[in-house]
Amino acid sequence: MGYHGTGGTSVVRRTIVRVAAVLALGCSGVAGAQSALILQDEPPCGCDLWDDLLTSAGLTTTIQGRDEIATAALHTYDLVVVAGCQDTPFNAEVDNHQWRFEDLVDAGGRLLMMTSTDALAVPLGSLPYGASQAHDATTFSHYAYNLAPTHPLMSGQPAVWYGEHVSHGQY
Repeated sequence: MGYHGTGGTSVVRRTIVRVAAVLALGCSGVAGAQSALILQDEPPCGCDLWDDLLTSAGLTTTIQGRDEIATAALHTYDLVVVAGCQDTPFNAEVDNHQWRFEDLVDAGGRLLMMTSTDALAVPLGSLPYGASQAHDATTFSHYAYNLAPTHPLMSGQPAVWYGEHVSHGQY
């Protein structure tokens, strides 16, 4: 399997992205969703999994970087994904515009914010609605569970899977 920084696409990474998309779109979300905005400067860990997965689910994707966070028309998308594993300037721009993400959710929009970062970047300082996050070696599990096996994105995925970085938010 391809792990952190290898650029390889592993079953674990692809499954984690599927799980996150299911959570963000809800049980009937894929059928009704048509468009997704992916905010990222670089694909997380060198993998285009967000774009690949959402496109394969029939969504039209738009990828924009930190320069568009302040002005992107977030409300025009069925799903907004803030990718993880971004650099310090990207994370600072997300921090500066948390209110925009809160406004999106308050208006009924769907937001998926990945909070992971690599060791060289300053992590997000805040999350919408005052949520908190933990970034240390004691807050993750090597196991992840498929809680929606009949959902279109999760169909055919294992019930439980194991991986070195499987469920601590890296993907």
